[in-house]
Amino acid sequence: MFRLLFLVAPAALAVMGTTASGEPEIGSRIDRAPGAVQSVESEDQATARRVMRTFAGCVVRSRQRWAEGALELPLQSPEQNRYVQSGLGGIENCMGYSGLELRFRPPSIVGGMAEELIAMRYRSANIAAIAQMTDENLEALGLVARNGNEDFALCVVRRDPSAVREFLATRPASPPEREQVGRIVPHLGACLYQGQTLDLSVRALRILLAPSLYRALVTVTAVPAAGN
Repeated sequence: MFRLLFLVAPAALAVMGTTASGEPEIGSRIDRAPGAVQSVESEDQATARRVMRTFAGCVVRSRQRWAEGALELPLQSPEQNRYVQSGLGGIENCMGYSGLELRFRPPSIVGGMAEELIAMRYRSANIAAIAQMTDENLEALGLVARNGNEDFALCVVRRDPSAVREFLATRPASPPEREQVGRIVPHLGACLYQGQTLDLSVRALRILLAPSLYRALVTVTAVPAAGN
């Protein structure tokens, strides 16, 4: 029987502030990434990522409204983690009988569910408006960062939403994924604050960007086109 176990510690973006106050100065984003996105992983890690992506897609197809509810909560927040941990019962059809035991943190399945919903609904959507909207536009629509993870991820999404969507459409741990992440890396530094450093894996980058792109797509595509 395939077993699904939660790890207690939440997955987190390793963006580390070094300012004395612990709070970044508004408007002090830097222009280059003071770190790198790590892409080296073992075959076991690559396999686990692919299994999780398949599992998350099955969950969306089985319980779409529940998945949407998870993605409405602040990214990687305690509320979102509890929602996922307490609500994954009754999806035995997604578990399989491989004899494997999959250990994961809630953000992993949240990211996978966001990727599946993007592929289902927004694979061909015109998402240029995400990059064109001002802070004031997005605030009026309610698309504002609710924590540091969302602040960073929404910033990256807004800089090049098409590149983010193409990155998330790749198979985890594949050559196309490694190629597409190269389009994302130049935007990372501009989305950090002065005094922060970046230590991030490709896996963690997907987990951050997928829910943020999904939320942006839900928000912006609901706005009527000009003249309607």
